Amino acid sequence: MTEPSGRPGGPTPLSRAMDTIRQLKAQLAQHGGNQPVAIVGAGLRLPGGVRDLDGLWDLVSGGRDAVGPLPPSRREPFAEGWDSTVDRAGFLDDPLGFDAAFFGISPREARAMDPQHRLLLEVAWEALENAALPPDRLADAR
Repeated sequence: MTEPSGRPGGPTPLSRAMDTIRQLKAQLAQHGGNQPVAIVGAGLRLPGGVRDLDGLWDLVSGGRDAVGPLPPSRREPFAEGWDSTVDRAGFLDDPLGFDAAFFGISPREARAMDPQHRLLLEVAWEALENAALPPDRLADAR
């Protein structure tokens, strides 16, 4: 069987992704590539202890390097596995620290969550605070 695209057996996931990228690029080109961007609020966690925009500015303006040695607390659970991998990288401070109760999440559920999801909740909340947007008024907002 040959698809209209001329590919035997139909499009592959990679070819579909490339088609989507081409379509999105065409849409962007139609709207002009130099549209202004407004940052209304920001929340972030970056290596080097950066937790806000002031910390980011200090890191960049001071020319500091956010790459450091592997923290001992990270090495502990996987000690042998770390011996054959990197010993320096950009590590976040306290990636497992999370105020589950603030978000109405039980401690059990928080332990089962992906740490990236916990970080996303925290930085999204901070971005709303930074933008002075009350979350209770955003239920029907785009």
